[in-house]
Amino acid sequence: MSVIGETFTFDLEGMLMDADKTRVAYQAARPFPHIVIDDFLAPDALDAAIAAFPPPDSSVWLVQNSTVRGHPVSVNKKACNEELQIPVPLRKIGRELNCSLFLRFLSIATGIPFLLPDPIGNALFLIEPGGFLNLHADYSHHLDSGLEHRVNLLLYFNRDWPEAYGGHLEFHRPGDAAPPRGFLPIANRCVIFDSTSESYHGHPRPLTCPPGRTRTPNRHLAT
Repeated sequence: MSVIGETFTFDLEGMLMDADKTRVAYQAARPFPHIVIDDFLAPDALDAAIAAFPPPDSSVWLVQNSTVRGHPVSVNKKACNEELQIPVPLRKIGRELNCSLFLRFLSIATGIPFLLPDPIGNALFLIEPGGFLNLHADYSHHLDSGLEHRVNLLLYFNRDWPEAYGGHLEFHRPGDAAPPRGFLPIANRCVIFDSTSESYHGHPRPLTCPPGRTRTPNRHLAT
C-alpha cells in the first residue's frame, strides 16, 4: 500500500525512498552537480502530455529569439509560461513538481535545504529545426523577490528522437578543459542540475531534425 496515498504522474514515493542514494550521485556528477532520470513519468501520463503538447503554430507560444552584443543567443525558440494556457496534462505535471513532497525530494537529492517552488519559472519551450540555445548560466536571483535561483529541472517529450537530430543538452563549466557533457533530449528524460554562475548549459548546435519536428522541453525551477 502506498504511504503517500495519492497517484502522481511520477513515482514520487520511490524517489523519496532513494533520495539519499540520489544525492550521492548528484553531488559526484561533473562538470557540476546533476542527475539524469530516465522514464520519469508513468507511461499514461507521458502519453497524455505528448498528445496535449501545443503544436508550433499554437497561439500560446511567444517567440524568444535573442541576441547579446550582436551575437545570437537563441534562434527559433518559443515559450509558454502562462499557466492557464498550458494544457491540463502538462499543467498537472507542473503542479506536482511544485508540491511540498517533490520539493522535499529535491532538497534531499541536491543537498540544498528549504527549496521553494518558483512561481514564474515553470514553462513549456520548443525549438524548431535550425534553432539553438547557446551555452549560458541562468539568472542568480529573482528581480522581484530577491530569492536565489538554485535548481533547474528539464523534462523532455521528444519521442523517436535519434542522435542525428541533435539538440543535446550540453553542460560546461568555464575554465574546465574537459569537453562539455551532452544528453540527448529523448522523451521522458528528466535532468536536474544546480543553477549557479558556473553551471553553463544549453544546446548550441543547431537542430537538424526534419520539418515538422521540434525539441520540446518543459522547465521547472526551484529557489
